[in-house]
Amino acid sequence: MSRIRTNLITNRMANGAPTVSNGLVISGVTTVTTLDLNGDLDVDGHLNADNVSIAGVVTATSFVGNLTGNPTGTLQTAAQPNITSVGTLSALTVSGNVNCSAGDISIGTGTPRQKLHIHASDSGASNMVFTNATTGNSAGDGFIVGITGGEDAQLNMQESADLKFSTADTERFRITSDGYLKIGGHSANRDVGGLSAQMVHLEGTSGAASISLINNQNSGGNSALYLGKSRGTSIGSNVILQNGDPMGSIVWCGSDGNDMISQGAVIAAEVDGTPGSNDMPGRLVFKTTADGAATPTERLRIHSTGQVTKPASCAFNVTANGNQTLSSGGTLTSWKTTDSRGFENTTTGGYFGSGIFTAPVTGAYYFTSSILLMDTNGTNSIHLYWQKNGSGTHTYWNTRFNSGDFGYQNYMPVAGACTMYLSAGDTCRIRISFSGSSCGMYGADQNWGNWGGFLIG
Repeated sequence: MSRIRTNLITNRMANGAPTVSNGLVISGVTTVTTLDLNGDLDVDGHLNADNVSIAGVVTATSFVGNLTGNPTGTLQTAAQPNITSVGTLSALTVSGNVNCSAGDISIGTGTPRQKLHIHASDSGASNMVFTNATTGNSAGDGFIVGITGGEDAQLNMQESADLKFSTADTERFRITSDGYLKIGGHSANRDVGGLSAQMVHLEGTSGAASISLINNQNSGGNSALYLGKSRGTSIGSNVILQNGDPMGSIVWCGSDGNDMISQGAVIAAEVDGTPGSNDMPGRLVFKTTADGAATPTERLRIHSTGQVTKPASCAFNVTANGNQTLSSGGTLTSWKTTDSRGFENTTTGGYFGSGIFTAPVTGAYYFTSSILLMDTNGTNSIHLYWQKNGSGTHTYWNTRFNSGDFGYQNYMPVAGACTMYLSAGDTCRIRISFSGSSCGMYGADQNWGNWGGFLIG
């Protein structure tokens, strides 16, 4: 049996509704049509009311049912609340967890398309922002995910921090705060080839640390790697290059046990002439690094004309440098590289001197020479020959004659050629042997003597 207990009930209302001034305690189930209280309402059981108007604060352990209309102010809930439906709130403060297992959440739209749908009613940006106590909560703080007013998708890390991307709970790549892309789950900069950092850095511990470009196309199209340069200083610049400017390089570097600064080989593309509109002459320069060195040296060059030169390999030509009196077993030493036909084609030269050629690199060499012997009357059994490393005979010239065999007024033109394999540092020279009186090499006119050679391979 239900009970109503009160200190004072006074019938002051014209419609017969009681007015309770000192509190009303109801211990059972009570159904009322209209209840007007100036004090507190303490209900131990259930209260069923068709219309409740409350001007103050409602505190409830559990609220079940529909809250309709447009309530204003702040709705504060205890931990783990259970709100089935609400109207329009100016603010919602939740101190615990929000569980929306039964449906989706929409912000700015009535019908969510996904579990969380954020919609901007105009053409402006629609974003979520994540902050914490360290980032702060101002307009330039935190991490933004969403779309811009231009409908571009954006991941915007506003802090001076990296943006990480992971799969299987493992970092795969990141964009550092200074805009560099690190692929392979690392963050450190590497000084590779003397460049402190690269805009794109891929590093791994297997052969998968590679890049593949594949084109599947039923045409003449192909995959390609494009390298370019201008002399401009801004993005999108097209300031014209100059002769000799680099256009791009492929650089190979290796660890020397301390770092990866040393370059082992380079292929560089350079401007080979004066460029102009729709005119870009180019050359390819191939460089390798010698043993004991840390920087590469040019070994081969393909010019814009298609000519191939090897400036770091050997080619030379020397001409007669005055008369030389010869003795049997002696070396022909009267040569010079200083006239219009004499040269050594390396940047340093220095591999020909005192009639001796010193091989700068290992390989097969071809040598040819022609001279004019003089004062050959009384000289017999004349032999001219190529000699390797100062001993023995490598190849005889086309000579084996006595003074009376042929010649004109004691002058005798002779020539010889040979192919010789030399290791770097080996030498080659021209020597003469004879019997009888001495003879000489004519050199007063440089047109009467030369010696040339080059590396075959």
